[in-house]
Amino acid sequence: MGHLTDEQKKGLDTLIAPAGLGETTPLQFLKEPPSKASAKSLLTLLDKIERLRALGVETLDLSALNPNRRRAFAREAQRLFPIDLRRFKPAHRYALLVCLLSELLLATNDQAVETHEQLMQETDNRSRGRRNADVIKRGETLNTHVRLLHQIGQTLLNDAIKDSDLRPAIFKIVSRTKLAETVKECELLAQPDDYNYLAYLARSYNYIRQFGPRFLTTLTLRSTESSETLFKAVDYLRQLESGQQTGFAQPPTDFIPYKLRKSIIDAEGQVNRKLWEIMLHYQLVQSLKAGEVWVEHSIEHAPLSHDIQVTGATKIAFLQRNPHLKDADQFFRD
Repeated sequence: MGHLTDEQKKGLDTLIAPAGLGETTPLQFLKEPPSKASAKSLLTLLDKIERLRALGVETLDLSALNPNRRRAFAREAQRLFPIDLRRFKPAHRYALLVCLLSELLLATNDQAVETHEQLMQETDNRSRGRRNADVIKRGETLNTHVRLLHQIGQTLLNDAIKDSDLRPAIFKIVSRTKLAETVKECELLAQPDDYNYLAYLARSYNYIRQFGPRFLTTLTLRSTESSETLFKAVDYLRQLESGQQTGFAQPPTDFIPYKLRKSIIDAEGQVNRKLWEIMLHYQLVQSLKAGEVWVEHSIEHAPLSHDIQVTGATKIAFLQRNPHLKDADQFFRD
């Protein structure tokens, strides 16, 4: 492995250096399978990605090595204990380790994306559950108000009652004071027009903040043309977290689904920071699933060009069939 720097070789040797009693080596930490999805488990995965990045794994060029042989080397290194790897000659040891670390980086990136998706889905389910639980809890009050509305509605629709007599007729059913209290209660009980549960989702903001910022800054995310509006928001939040952007002012909002904008942006144009950030993560999940956002050094979330080898002749033929598309390279890259 002549292309490895002395610093990289030293880092590889550190991975398998003897550990103290009851301790694990850094390599064992990197090889550990992910635990059940949680904020802590996602942070651990991100720690692994940063550790692999610090070792320069992202910059290793293993293209000269047959992919099947590379995976075979990785499987062999996965099976061996650190003490076994230390017995090999340096060239053999480094070859096994870099193949293993390369595969671990691919797998860990994918695991981080999957864990993030699962955490957001669990957050969504909890929010829906809270909303539904509140509706059930308030069932008796809702039933009382619905019955009162039914009585008032019958009165209003009774043609035998003159318009001038309607108010006195309604106040025979319910006093003015009680009706005013009921109207105020209805205002508190009322859900948004589209019955969304964003108000309940906002309660999970602090939880999402435990892993959200690090997820966005650790993974190397790339956008396609269809996800440019979302990526503007991702870049904005990254700058906000790093201090390059001061204050939450005029954040990008085009990525927010139209039907939810009224719940996130008020009549004066003020954007709800919590809901904006939560919605960014939800839209990112969807874009990753759809392939509109891809991840560098990933298997499950790699761009289409990793699976399709496009020859020059294919590009020319493509442009001839689709002259309206100016850049075939960009198309296949996306």
